[in-house]
Amino acid sequence: MRYDSLLDLLQRGQIAEFNRKRPACFDMRCFNLSGLDLTGVDLTGCDLRRANLSNAKLNNAILRGANLDYANLTNTDFTGADLARVTSENAILDSSMLVSELNKIAA
Repeated sequence: MRYDSLLDLLQRGQIAEFNRKRPACFDMRCFNLSGLDLTGVDLTGCDLRRANLSNAKLNNAILRGANLDYANLTNTDFTGADLARVTSENAILDSSMLVSELNKIAA
């Protein structure tokens, strides 16, 4: 499946279909996911370096081992998200909802 087709699934809110079709360790560098409701998305091991996730909703998302280095996470809601082994070097975290999820990062 092509990258633009997978991105289209996310933009249309077809999270279950995306989760079923995405390849392991999917390269999502520089993707613009700003403002999308990505509740329940599985981004395990995905490369999201420099991606724009500003104002996105990642409630109950799975981001285990994802790379968020240099990503724009401004005002992103991670409530209930699994952030174990996530890297986020130089990510922009202004107004992001991470506080209640810090215990999952160390898991």
